[in-house]
Amino acid sequence: MKTIRALMALAGLAAGSLCHAGEGAFEINQACADVGCFPGDTAGLPVTITAPGTYHLTGNLTATNVSTHGIVVAASDVTIDMKGFRIVGPITCGGRPTTCTPAATGSGAIGVDGWLHSPSNLTIRNGSITGMGTGLLLSYDGRAEGIKAIQNGDAGIRARSGAAVVDSVGTANGRLGIEAGLMSGCVASRNRAYGLATQGDAASIQQSIAQDNDDYGMYLAPGAIVSGVTVSGNRIGIFATGGSQIIDSMFRNNVLVGVTNSQGMISIARSSFVGNNGGGLQWGGDVLQLAPNMCGTTMTCP
Repeated sequence: MKTIRALMALAGLAAGSLCHAGEGAFEINQACADVGCFPGDTAGLPVTITAPGTYHLTGNLTATNVSTHGIVVAASDVTIDMKGFRIVGPITCGGRPTTCTPAATGSGAIGVDGWLHSPSNLTIRNGSITGMGTGLLLSYDGRAEGIKAIQNGDAGIRARSGAAVVDSVGTANGRLGIEAGLMSGCVASRNRAYGLATQGDAASIQQSIAQDNDDYGMYLAPGAIVSGVTVSGNRIGIFATGGSQIIDSMFRNNVLVGVTNSQGMISIARSSFVGNNGGGLQWGGDVLQLAPNMCGTTMTCP
């Protein structure tokens, strides 16, 4: 009788979780993950999404070891709303420079993997991912909104060129905070290597902050456009490659220069440089001033 009751309970849990998160959304939580949340998802982590649709987290997911993913997206046209819940792994990061224990191997276990199967039209929003190897991976046209990726062993959020990350945080990760084709309204701080990094040609960072990262505040691939950013307290403010353009931005108290570059000329306009390099050289490399910039209290730069 006990066995029959247990089987009935499991069946009821699985059936109840198929489409019971409101507005036709599929439900994801630890209880349903233990038995399989919906067709195509086997028992245990990772939860695997194999059909288009809207998915809601209705509780936290916890991965107890460094090799277990949280959610794997194997279908296109998927929206995941984390509803303020968390995906949590066993890694912790802290100190300066940032170190993580246990250390991640490569990208490590992924909180949400939207990269392996190259799903198109994937959106993930409104939640936190912490303690994984990498918090979130997105394919080419993916979108992340309101994601906090904190203390992951390798990267907070990595997205291929063409993907967008908006209003999100990448903090105290073991290598980089956020990497994407478009970043807007993002904050990256205390990451071991880069805070924000562009992916692909002609990428963009807008209205974002890179602060107190152990190496570069921002890394720009060729042709990147940066506007309205604040870059402070990093070892180097921005490392840019040829063709990049920086406008309307603030560089303050970076340990070395505010901006340096390689592989061709970059341009800077209407930006302010204060206290970088202890008040010495404010930028280095081959720089064209498209419009005046402020360095300290004068318009003589660098």
